[in-house]
Order: sequence, then structure tokens, then C-alpha cells
Amino acid sequence: KVSHSSLSYFEESPLTYQKFLNDELEYEKKQYYEDGQIIHMYLLEPEEFEKTYELFDYAVPSSQQQKDFCDQLAKHKKTNDEILIKAYSDLYSVKGKSSEKILAEATELKEKNKAYLTFLRKNEEGKVILGSSYKNQLEEIKSSIKSHSIANALLFDTEEQKMDTEFESVNETAIYWKEPVYGFECKSLLDRFVIDHKNKVVKLIDLKTAISLKDLKDKVREYNYHRQMAFYWYAI
Repeated sequence: KVSHSSLSYFEESPLTYQKFLNDELEYEKKQYYEDGQIIHMYLLEPEEFEKTYELFDYAVPSSQQQKDFCDQLAKHKKTNDEILIKAYSDLYSVKGKSSEKILAEATELKEKNKAYLTFLRKNEEGKVILGSSYKNQLEEIKSSIKSHSIANALLFDTEEQKMDTEFESVNETAIYWKEPVYGFECKSLLDRFVIDHKNKVVKLIDLKTAISLKDLKDKVREYNYHRQMAFYWYAI
């Protein structure tokens, strides 16, 4: 399938494009690329975001003993007195201490590192944990969009639109289509598009993430956004 992304490899050279088709290219994951994916999913696929990521604040324990203690507890979905006493006794000196004293100290240590213990258990569930910096950033981005009348209207449906049978909207949708002149099999992954049957309007919305808008004009040329837009309109 020909896509906007694959054409970028072909522009570099036919050999690069062939390597791309054969999965022979090594990709270097950039942090800003990963950030962009997270922002897209957070805004456009909130249900998928909840399955994949967890926004969670936690502090790493101050000592290796505390980390090891939490690691032992995290192996169990729930902790009882026996598990707490054993984990504590394996890592700390308990000479001369009663079972009640050991349990009390173990419980206190568990409560102190409650957030970190939750983090370890969530990791076991296969979720990617995003810390406080991500949480604040994503909430700030969404708040900025919601407060911008045009951006908010483009990216989010109103309750009235959700109930309107003549209004359709889809996010993160793959469309497979045939290029009309040469018949190439093509694929486009659209961030969002809207079909307003009542007003006979179709809207294509593509979410761009950038550190700054200052060089946006240069980015349009560098990443061939004009070609991407044409590709997406063909798909629609």
C-alpha cells in the first residue's frame, strides 16, 4: 500500500523505499514523535488511551531496601499480614521485635510507599505509566484546545452533534483506496474527518504537534503537508 509516509522514503531513493517495504530500515524513535502519538491518542482516542496509558504520580523510594520491599509486595495482587511480615523480615533487622511490632513497621512502610507500589502493580498489568510532567502537559493542552472556540469545534463533537443522525465524525481512521489515474493501492490514516449531511459540508482535520509555530511554514515544505492533504482528500 502506498502512503504519504512511504512516498517520503521513495523521495530519498528507490532503494530506501524497497528497504522500507521489506522492513529492513532501522527506526530511531524520537521523543517528540512518541510525545505526538501520546497527545493524538489522549485527544482523539480517549478510550484507547485509558487502555494503553495511566496518568499517575509517584515517588521512587529513597533506599534500595524500600524498593526491594515494594517489589516483593507487588508480586501479590493483595497483601495480608503474613506477606507484610515476611517481606519486612527478609530485608530489615527484626531481632527482638514482636510479630505485632514487625507488622506495624511493615504496614507503615507500605503506606509510605503506597503510590510507588501502585505504580509497580500497574506496570505488571502492561500499562505505560506517564508521570506528573506528562499529566500536567496533557491536561494543559486539552484545556487550551477546549478554551479555543475554533479548535474545540473542530476536534470535539457537541452533545447535540452526537445525537444528530445527519452528523458523522470519525477519529484515527484508516482508509484504503485506489489512486484514480494509475490504480495504485493506497492507504491513509486520518486523524479526524466530519461529514455534515444537513449542511453538505465535509471537514478534514489533521492534528499537528510542534514545539513552536514559528517555523510551521518551513515544516509544511519539509514534511510535504500539501501532498498529505491531497492524499487524504483522495481517501475521503
